[in-house]
Amino acid sequence: MVYPRQCPLCAAAYESDGAHTTARSESGGTPSPWRPELPGRLLTLACNDCHGEYVWDYFADRPMLEAQDLPARQPRRRARRAQHAISLTGSLPIRR
Repeated sequence: MVYPRQCPLCAAAYESDGAHTTARSESGGTPSPWRPELPGRLLTLACNDCHGEYVWDYFADRPMLEAQDLPARQPRRRARRAQHAISLTGSLPIRR
């Protein structure tokens, strides 16, 4: 009953606490060993290296699907920074 030690999508090692984030949490999966009458927890984790998301069965300590089946959610692309026109006094604007 732990979070993953590496990303099942890109195999990046999670060496620090900020290596992934929990995007969602919902009921389901393997029940808790301490309260088997209640549903377990399914966590949607986002890898901070590849920006992919995958579902993690917390009490089973494994992804819900095999790694080759996981990319149901493709990695998110990083937002591009806005590029502004630059102009200096007495010059024409530079456009990129």
